[in-house]
Amino acid sequence: MEKYDVQVENKTYSVEIEKTSNMHQNDKTAEDIAKDAFLSEYDHCVQRAEKLDNKVYILLTVCAFLFVLLTSTISEAAHFAFPHNGLAFTLIMLYVLLLICDVAVYSLMLIKLVGLLKSVPFARFNTREILKYDLIAQTPETIARYLGTKYVRCIDYNNELLEKRYKAFNFCVNLLVTDVVISILLAFVCVFISLNGGMRV
Repeated sequence: MEKYDVQVENKTYSVEIEKTSNMHQNDKTAEDIAKDAFLSEYDHCVQRAEKLDNKVYILLTVCAFLFVLLTSTISEAAHFAFPHNGLAFTLIMLYVLLLICDVAVYSLMLIKLVGLLKSVPFARFNTREILKYDLIAQTPETIARYLGTKYVRCIDYNNELLEKRYKAFNFCVNLLVTDVVISILLAFVCVFISLNGGMRV
């Protein structure tokens, strides 16, 4: 009981307030905090996987635009004329080599990206184990340790799996940059070939 003096219209009243046990109902135990941490980290793994899928879809959309650019670059080779000088011949050979590199880089990037779309088996906690090992009859501390161990193993496995997939995605991003640079070089080489009479009118 706590006593307070309250003044209302120049009159003083003594008020007693009794503390209730409801004030401590929101206090979390160590087991609750650990469980929340495990679950949030596990959910974070799932969210990272979803974000990776979205990034792959975006990169595949960019690949669709690059495919149009690649086909137009290949069609330019059909306009090449027989070279009349050494410079035109060198430029045409350079164009062919860059085009082969461009097709190889694009194909590798596409294969890797499509591979990232495959579903992967994420580790998850099998809730049947609760009944199988009669965990309901155990103390909260024992259940928290058991579930914590299981979730940590799942989280470690899922994070390792995601790290490999993110490395593969970053490799695809590097391939994308390489492909764009090669495409720009091909455009410049094509201009120089036309200026040196290596293209049919």
